[in-house]
Amino acid sequence: MEEAKGTGAPKEESQTEILERMIAEHKAQEEDERLTEVDPFSLINKGSVRINSIEEADAIAKLLVEADRRLASVKAIEAKRVAREESRATRLHGIFEGALEAWTKAQLVGKKRRSLLLKHAELRLRRKPAHNHTFSEAELAAWAEREFVDAVTYKSVVSLERVKEWETKNGKPAPGRIHVDEEEGFKLAIPNAKEESDVNQA
Repeated sequence: MEEAKGTGAPKEESQTEILERMIAEHKAQEEDERLTEVDPFSLINKGSVRINSIEEADAIAKLLVEADRRLASVKAIEAKRVAREESRATRLHGIFEGALEAWTKAQLVGKKRRSLLLKHAELRLRRKPAHNHTFSEAELAAWAEREFVDAVTYKSVVSLERVKEWETKNGKPAPGRIHVDEEEGFKLAIPNAKEESDVNQA
């Protein structure tokens, strides 16, 4: 704090000067942190990455976590966009497609052609052959089991819980299964606040 001229007393800082000093200190701190930060790409040497310190490991973890966060954010944004555009397209088809179909049929009455070529699309009429439509799978299955057994097929579903019991009892994998030795996996996880404080206290 400067001294006021001729009084020897310290000069009071104005609000603006205090804010400017705080901003300058913050920028200096950010610059110091930036200079001491490890660049993960600087750890690449001849196609491989060598980690020599906890700071380097943390810099790589930070890079990967930020990449995952950005990916999740973009996916969420895109999912919303897709849902919005699907809703719009469905609504527009519902409003206009019936009228377009009726107009196309009217234009092609008495003609051999089954389509109209417009500037932006081709409008086609398709004849669907007569056919029987299944409205109740359960009713059809019940009838087939009584009257037409050859038409009924079943999908086998194996209970892995029972298979594992058999394997434990017999000490070997069941046919069609293979033993895999215990493996140590790796996962990059974002710690919650409690875990972070536990790490900092260690």
